[in-house]
Amino acid sequence: MPDPRSTPTTRQRELAERLRELRMEKNLTVESVSTSLLVSASKISRLETAARRASPRDVRDLCLLYGVSNEERDRLMALAAQAMETSWYQDADIDAEFRTFVGLEQAATNIDTMQTNVVPGLLQTTAYARCLVSGLRAPNQMPATRVEEVLSVRERRQEILHGANPPALHAIVDEMAVRRPLGPPDVMHAQVAALRAACELPHVAVQLIPLEAGSHPGLDGRFTVLRFTDRAVRDTVYVEGLLGELFLDKDTDVARYLQTFDFLAKHVALDGDDSLALLEKIGADWAARR
Repeated sequence: MPDPRSTPTTRQRELAERLRELRMEKNLTVESVSTSLLVSASKISRLETAARRASPRDVRDLCLLYGVSNEERDRLMALAAQAMETSWYQDADIDAEFRTFVGLEQAATNIDTMQTNVVPGLLQTTAYARCLVSGLRAPNQMPATRVEEVLSVRERRQEILHGANPPALHAIVDEMAVRRPLGPPDVMHAQVAALRAACELPHVAVQLIPLEAGSHPGLDGRFTVLRFTDRAVRDTVYVEGLLGELFLDKDTDVARYLQTFDFLAKHVALDGDDSLALLEKIGADWAARR
């Protein structure tokens, strides 16, 4: 039985990891495997990095080459079938990299996110998100229909916080993210109020980094650590940037980001009560400007 929180994305990554392990156990190179199966080396590489979905036939051929048991072959072919299923986010008009992120986010049991410039997507109001998304690109690059599609995906993502078995979300947010007027005062006031309300959820924690904190490790950029109780899926760091998105799942990389997040939570950001107090003050400031 697959993990109930699993998604086609996590099943694809689990399968890719296992296919790579099987090849390594046989001391075979990507090139030798591709030669044996009369396919390109890039196809084998993409299957092993989850950049391409493996069909049940691909899995069958690889299992025959690797000499795995019938039981293991059937399990992996079932994984391939699950990875080929269509989930709501796979039909959305979003970038492939972000589609992968959403698939992982939907399955994560712990989400630790550090945001310096904007409120985390899972905690954004629709009005705030519309102002944010509309301003990220020139109008000819982000037509109104595209904006609405992005907002629809964002709202669908947020459902995980209010459904059964929600993930534990811990957000560290720079004060500037709620001070910067991405929208009119009423939009900003409502966004701050939504953050305060989110803190009332038992599985959500929000900490603010005050402006007085000065320089800190979080200034290097925004990142999200996605962790899974399903150990067949590797914990993953998602790093967003102007040049694209990165997914890091090496143990050393994940540990480095978790250490940074822990340091920020314990030594830089305000605790929960002080963060709520600061949010209340910021909310009052926005209310006065309405």
